Amino acid sequence: MNKIFLTEKKVLRDFQNQNPSQMYSNQKKLYKRYKKNFEHYYTFLFKLPLKLFNNCELIDFGAGTGDNTLFLAENGAKCTLVDMNPEAVKKSKNLFKYYLKNNLKNHKFIVSSIFNFKFKKKFDFVHSRGALAHTENPKLAFKKCASFLKKGGIIIYGDPDRFGGFQNMLQRYVIYSLSNNEKEMINNCELFFQNDINRSQKYSSRTREEIITDRWIIYKQNDPSFDNVMQWFKSENISLYSSYPPTNQFLIDSHLNFPKKKLYDLKGTNSINELFWMRKNLNDFEVLNKFIKINQNFIKAQNKLSSIMSDTRIDSLPDKNKINNSLKNYLKSLNQIQTLEKTEIESTKLFLKEIKDLLFHVNKKSKNGVLKTINKSKYLFKGNAGVRHVDYIGIKN
Repeated sequence: MNKIFLTEKKVLRDFQNQNPSQMYSNQKKLYKRYKKNFEHYYTFLFKLPLKLFNNCELIDFGAGTGDNTLFLAENGAKCTLVDMNPEAVKKSKNLFKYYLKNNLKNHKFIVSSIFNFKFKKKFDFVHSRGALAHTENPKLAFKKCASFLKKGGIIIYGDPDRFGGFQNMLQRYVIYSLSNNEKEMINNCELFFQNDINRSQKYSSRTREEIITDRWIIYKQNDPSFDNVMQWFKSENISLYSSYPPTNQFLIDSHLNFPKKKLYDLKGTNSINELFWMRKNLNDFEVLNKFIKINQNFIKAQNKLSSIMSDTRIDSLPDKNKINNSLKNYLKSLNQIQTLEKTEIESTKLFLKEIKDLLFHVNKKSKNGVLKTINKSKYLFKGNAGVRHVDYIGIKN
């Protein structure tokens, strides 16, 4: 336990130097915009109608300055906010006062480590997003959080994914290898990852220093994999309800099938998705638009085959020649198809070569070489630089 609390002390120091959790709610105009985003997250991505939060008891571990929790409070949740940073808890209380017009009777603000937290009550919702990966033992932290969940209650847990956050870890490796102190670390972040910082600033009111602390300087960033989280869920008798990004979207078993074992008992079920998450640099619209353009023959052939067979009935059978010709064209198009997985694998091969070039220059302590490699790379540290954050929604059985 000494190591756990030593890590907490170091992480707390970083959060007290910079406050990366206050993203937008300190600016009323920005918060209005982000309320719409939150409504989209919880309703359409997490599949949780907002009326579920009305009059429920909710606890948020690692609540920071209350930016995430405030939206749920505005939708009727009675919130208990827990954070080890006294300054963050003070800010969250002031935030609630401002937006809820001093009506704090249903809300509690507690300064505490997750590991030291004690409370007799259990909650309808347990909420923790972007906190447990900063602990020495995320598995133990999750177990502690889940212990406060009622039977039939819902847990909302989110952190960077080990694969989706791979490029972020690579960036940390570069910074730590080429810096001798924190000032030099900040300068190197600006030198190598300026575009990344600029992109982050578009989506929040955080300063550049706060973004740098959150991404690269924070002492602990112990990201779990999908398999890790599913094992945690299983240990606490929690079933996966939804996630974002979605997992195993290609599974299409009948809704009448009730398997004796859960699919997520199998390790590696999300490996293909994690391949996408690790290298993702385009948004979904750009990816799908590219797929559609290069696979027009397949799309047309598939539509033709299905349209010929549609509305088959006793007095209207489709022409057998048309069926045969359509099957022939469909088979031909399948031989030409460029699946997302196939194109992703080819892109990942180039991505891995770019990583190899980067590491060569890092090991040579050549900042110019690192910068040139980053600038000329097609995939490395480009765009989103991976799908960092994954949210899991589970129900206590």
